[in-house]
Amino acid sequence: MSDVRMTVEDGVAVLTLDAPPTNTLDAPLCTALAEALEKALGDDLVHAVILAAEGPEFSTGTAPGWDGAGLRRLVARIGAAGKPVIAALHGRAEGDGLELALAAHYRTATQGVRPAGPGI
Repeated sequence: MSDVRMTVEDGVAVLTLDAPPTNTLDAPLCTALAEALEKALGDDLVHAVILAAEGPEFSTGTAPGWDGAGLRRLVARIGAAGKPVIAALHGRAEGDGLELALAAHYRTATQGVRPAGPGI
């Protein structure tokens, strides 16, 4: 089951992908992330949003056979957000998982993060 947890502390909303071990992006996870993002962006007490992930990987991309239509809208929304969005990378960030991270305004990474995508 795909899920996204949202916590808010000191004006920062942390949206955590919780579909370990690889946080593969599929329709339910992208829908849950989009809903949490809108909630955070609509909260006047939230001044910044962090995208994080449970498990050993940030995200290994989209699920096989999924066209990723919801992901494209989510990526556009992150880029147009009126509040800073920061991707906190660890483990692998591959394909569409890397695209999600690159849509954020800022990125931070743990030592050993492994980005992979076309041209990388």
